[in-house]
Amino acid sequence: MSYDKEFVKGMYVEKAKVDWVKATISINKAQFKEWFEDKLQDSDSKSIKIDIKESREGALYAEVNNYKKNDDVQPQHDDSELTSLRESVRGVRIDDDIPFE
Repeated sequence: MSYDKEFVKGMYVEKAKVDWVKATISINKAQFKEWFEDKLQDSDSKSIKIDIKESREGALYAEVNNYKKNDDVQPQHDDSELTSLRESVRGVRIDDDIPFE
């Protein structure tokens, strides 16, 4: 699956300096306002999900979560093989040679 990352303009995430704070978020109001107003125009949903992620280098950043569930996708596995296996082992007793004392 390939997708373009969408960063939250004007939102900056930093690692916390103390252990009871998970992250510190700074917002540049002018940049964020411009991004948010654009998002309000384009968005067909009631909310905007933002994920706080960590880069390979260890820097934190804010990314818009644009995931949408695709209900049209059907499972790619075939249950017929599993069903035939289940039917073939019904009633089969397995005698093993494991001694129990």
